[in-house]
Amino acid sequence: MLATLPPTMRPTPTQRGSVPRSRLARALGGCSLLVFAQLACTGAAREEPAADQPDAATIVDPRAEALGRGQLLYEGNCASCHGPGALGDGPLAASLPVAPANILEHLGDHSYEDMVRMVGEGIPPAMPPAGIGSDDLRLVMNYVWTLVPESERGLLRSLQEQAAEGH
Repeated sequence: MLATLPPTMRPTPTQRGSVPRSRLARALGGCSLLVFAQLACTGAAREEPAADQPDAATIVDPRAEALGRGQLLYEGNCASCHGPGALGDGPLAASLPVAPANILEHLGDHSYEDMVRMVGEGIPPAMPPAGIGSDDLRLVMNYVWTLVPESERGLLRSLQEQAAEGH
């Protein structure tokens, strides 16, 4: 999921935690054993959440919600030409005078913001302006990143960051 976010929204290594998981798991395992033993000895009962706090099952991850909105925007505005996988093979592709682009091939050629700008303004004569705002275009671009095979995301992100730096 982190790879689908633009680089500026991804957590840094210190935000994700810098302790190797094996050491962290061992440390937590020992702590949880102590806590379990203490609860068992004291007979402490599990506290129920306060009535005014939402149950964990009802909490929606805003990133997942944003990706869902991006997918709906993509399907409604882009998929008819670019196809469900952004490969340029949508149901209208064959009838267009210029073949739609495989969007995934362009992710490493342009910065994130350049992609948003180009899609928003259109790419004459091949593509008309998107007709949706830049915030919605960012949601679409974040969704498109989920279509990139995970094995290719790192390289494409690196290429996109180089494009942003003007290399």
